[in-house]
Order: sequence, then structure tokens, then C-alpha cells
Amino acid sequence: MKQVLRCSAVAMTMALLGACAAPMESSPGDDEAPEMVSVEAEALTSVAFSTYLGGSGVEFACRPAVDSAGNVYVTGRTTTYGTGGDIFVAKLSSAGALIYFTYFGGPGSEVPAGIAVDAAGNTYVVASTTSYSPSADILVAKLNAAGTALLYSTFFGGTGPDQPYGIAIDGAGNAYVTGDTDSIDYPTTAGAFQTKRRGQSDAFITKLNAAGNALVYSTYLGGDGFDLALGIAVDASGFAYVAGYTSPLGSVGSFPTTAGAYRTLAAGMEDAFVTKLVPSGSSLSFSTYLGGSDTDRANAIAIDSGLNVYVTGDTASHNFPVTPGALRTTHADVEDAFVTKLNASGNSVFYSTYLGGSSGDSGSGIAVNSAGNAYVTGTTLSTDFPATPGALRSFNGGGYDAFVTELSVAGSALSYSTYAAGSGVDLAFGIAVNGAGSAYVGGTTTSANFPVSSAAQSVFAGGQDAFVLKIVGP
Repeated sequence: MKQVLRCSAVAMTMALLGACAAPMESSPGDDEAPEMVSVEAEALTSVAFSTYLGGSGVEFACRPAVDSAGNVYVTGRTTTYGTGGDIFVAKLSSAGALIYFTYFGGPGSEVPAGIAVDAAGNTYVVASTTSYSPSADILVAKLNAAGTALLYSTFFGGTGPDQPYGIAIDGAGNAYVTGDTDSIDYPTTAGAFQTKRRGQSDAFITKLNAAGNALVYSTYLGGDGFDLALGIAVDASGFAYVAGYTSPLGSVGSFPTTAGAYRTLAAGMEDAFVTKLVPSGSSLSFSTYLGGSDTDRANAIAIDSGLNVYVTGDTASHNFPVTPGALRTTHADVEDAFVTKLNASGNSVFYSTYLGGSSGDSGSGIAVNSAGNAYVTGTTLSTDFPATPGALRSFNGGGYDAFVTELSVAGSALSYSTYAAGSGVDLAFGIAVNGAGSAYVGGTTTSANFPVSSAAQSVFAGGQDAFVLKIVGP
């Protein structure tokens, strides 16, 4: 492998964001009041801390990670430090105090896509890099618990652009990376599920060993068109779960699915998918489409202790598969967020719901607590996105706003829902939850009046700062 020392929304969001969420479409004339809904017990309650992270340049933060002590770890991109586009890693205490902040990168551009933390407090970062190739390669780096040294750092890829979107680790310290590649020579391993690129761009899943010096397995995942994997999770047995979307060019339904899966045929021009890969990387445990007749994208994935699978994303389909009794069963606008819970076998859905207001909404991050409540974050253009009494903010502050929502276990009601925004552009890229049920959100803001409290950095420092927000659980 090549040795060295990309979070994903696309459009203004692409220029503003880099690589941390999925695209949203806007709708004019959205001037309704926010929908206030009742709150159930055992919900998120209040803000523990909210802070900027940034300097005079441009910063964004991807999906955070949290350890057993409640410390939160974020990675993102900074133009304040380094060579004009480097990776930063920050650790904050459970109370929001800054424990360390570091940055690293090469002579080119680095765009982080995710972070994970192990039981010892070591962090694993995935990013794209152009420092060692004209086309983007994939960088994976492991930092020690103090944030003072790299334990390993490696990059890999093919001759075309390779873009990571997520990272997860197992109990042994193996790192699992997913994303998409245009490379016909992306590194794959003998016996892997798919060793050749089938379409214009395929998703990939790559597992690195704990030392970061060898591939345990590496596989393409795709059909004859464009396939992107945007989120990844790993269970205790080493099964990898990925979610994303597929756009066929020729034969509709060419993305690999498994017999008996929830949906084995594509329904629209762009469908979400959910895939579970066996620990050896040699075959699919299950793989299913998820979508309606328009565009549907799964942007994030999580699993619970029963190995049920939760995905969020965005859909333009008025016939997206929702379930009776779900929170919202009708599509409101050009693009709604969705939340879907599949069973552990991937052959049925516990619940599936739209989430949003009367304008564009997109889910970019999802996590699940020990009780089975799904926590979702993302970005909304709606002035009537549903908010619960006592929320941090119950109104849209200025166009693109972040939101944080907790669903009931059955997916039929909101436990908590809030805007998290100032008067500028505020975008949330990911969410994590600790053992106590508190939620941690990372994103980026152009708001000088973003709601901060108990902050490590209380003042907006540049044209665009990262933010980290903690909302306390029950």
C-alpha cells in the first residue's frame, strides 16, 4: 500500500461543505409556522454544551464519535492551519472542555469524511487526499489517545478518483472504510465479493488490519451505473453494514441484492440501498433496495443490540415505502428526510417514516440508544419542521438550518425535535449517542449567532466554523 502521514453534502452545500452530507433541493414560498408536537417520556431534554470550533479560515466537522466516558471526538477540514486544506481532530470532555486539538495533512488537499474511537481512546480518521496523486486517494490515520502522535497513517486507491464517506472499527482495532470509486484498479483482495468495477462508479468496502499495513479484505459493490456508499457500521461479529444509493445506467435493478430481501427490484431512477457483508468480505448476508419511483438516498446507517438496521437520508418519492402508524406517511415537498428501521435479516421493515416540513429536508446522520430510539440529524429549509415543546430552537433561523430529532421506539412519534441554528447557514453532518442517551452533533455554520452555551469557543471566528452540540438524555 502507498504510505503517508474526504462529511458529504453536495451543491452550495457542496462548495460550503466539502464531503459531509447529501444534496438538498429548495422550495420557495415556505412561510408556515413550525409544527409543535407533544413529547414522550425518556426523551432528550436540554443542551449540555454547544460550541464553535474554528479559526479565521473555513472549518467543518463530520460525524462525531463518543467514548464510554462521554468524551466526544470530531474531525473535519480546516483552512486556518496547515497548507490550505488540512485535517483537524479535536477531543472535548463530556462537559464541553477542549482536551486537545491537532491538525495534519500533506502538500495537497485533505477532506475528512469520518472518525471512530476505540476503547483506549485512539482515534481513526478517514479522508480523501490529493497530496500524493493528481486524483483523490483514500487516507486512513490512527492517532494515539493523547492526540500527540500518529500510530499509523496510510493511503490507498486506484488511478481514478476514490472518495471515502465513512469509517467504523471493530473490537480488535480493524478499520472498515466505505465510499465510492471511479478506479478500475481499486485494490481488491482475492475471494472478495466483487473484484471488478461493474459501472461508471462503484461503492467499495475495505477492511484494514489493526496495524494499518494490510488489507484484510477489499471489495467493490455495485451495478452498471453509479453507486455510492455513504455510511457504514460494524457489529461485534465483524459483519459490515453499508447504506447509500444506486443510479442504474442500463438494466434497472443491476445492483446486487439477495434472495428474500425486503426489495430486490429497483423502484425509481435512483434508489437507496442497504447491504450487510459477511465478516470475510466474500459474500452478502443481505442486500436490499429501499425507495419509491423518484430519487431516494440513504446517507447514514446505525445498528442496535439486536442487529436491527436504521437508515436515514432523503427522498423525492411520494410513494416511498412508509408503514401504517408511522410519524408521517405523506410526502410534503420536493425532498423529505426519511427514517427506516429494518429487521436483522433485511427482509422486512419495522417502521418507515417521512420526516420534515413543507420545504427541503435531508437526514445526514443517525444513531440509536440502548432502548431503540433513533436519533437523527440533518439539514432543513422548512420553516415548519416539527419541533417539540422545550426545544433548543423552535423556528428556522435563516434558510439552511440544522435539526436534531429523536423518534419513539415505534417510529410513530417524536420524543424530541429541534432546530439548531443561527441566522446564517447551519448544516449538521452526523450524530452519536452515549450510554446515557445523550446526543452529540457535529456540523458547520456561518452564523455569528449560533446558539452556544458552556462553550470551549463562544465566539464565531471566521467565515465558516465547525460546531459541536451535546443534548442531554433522560
